[in-house]
Amino acid sequence: MKIYDIKQVRSWFDNYVNMFAFDGKLPALSEIKRAHSYEVEDVGRRLTAEMNWDNDSALLGTAASLLHDVGRFSQFRDFNTLYDSSSVDHGERGYEELRSYFPKELADQEGFEAITESVRWHNKKKLPEDIAGLYLPFCRLVRDADKIDVFRLVQNNIDMGKVEELLPRQNIGAALSEPFLKEVEENGYSSYKEVHSLADFLLLQLTWLLDINYAASMKMISELGVVDKMIKQLPLNKRASEVLDSLLDRIEKYKPSLK
Repeated sequence: MKIYDIKQVRSWFDNYVNMFAFDGKLPALSEIKRAHSYEVEDVGRRLTAEMNWDNDSALLGTAASLLHDVGRFSQFRDFNTLYDSSSVDHGERGYEELRSYFPKELADQEGFEAITESVRWHNKKKLPEDIAGLYLPFCRLVRDADKIDVFRLVQNNIDMGKVEELLPRQNIGAALSEPFLKEVEENGYSSYKEVHSLADFLLLQLTWLLDINYAASMKMISELGVVDKMIKQLPLNKRASEVLDSLLDRIEKYKPSLK
């Protein structure tokens, strides 16, 4: 499995994204996704280096990381939103876009399938159990790299006072909602449909730590220092503290299983 030229993949991505610009400029949310795509590529590259992946696998994982959100641009054009629940599943849209437009000569067949599967499944709550083992490491890598950069992106926007732009539908200052707390308490995770505030979104991000696939990813998250920041930003009462403590306990018990 291989990508033949990562520079050409980047060039194709840039040209593809530029098709969604108006008067040479992308809509603000699309620009955020373009920048995020390159940040995720960088995280994917660093993770493959940390895990000593061979060169072909590392380049393929880097390419898949860059392309993971390719479905976002036509999603925003067609629906004027990045909320999947109000439009389309952006992982499925990205899968379709790559199958239609990605130059097949830039990868061998197995490499192309690894990329498209990684894109298709990167945003799902859980990876399906029937993904071919050949593609599984890349799917796991992209899911981790995406989460890591979203941690960074959200915290940067909070620090700059711009989180409302990133989460336009959320009641930013509202408390943790009881339906959300109940779902986290019962399952250790929750769905976006119960997220109604910045506090809900931050706790949702903490549940993502139970879906990290590699020890190198958890190490990178620790080095970012975002977990302590998110905990300090949560408006906690007795009920919320109990749910948070239970979740953090689950996370600590989960960490030793990572390789």
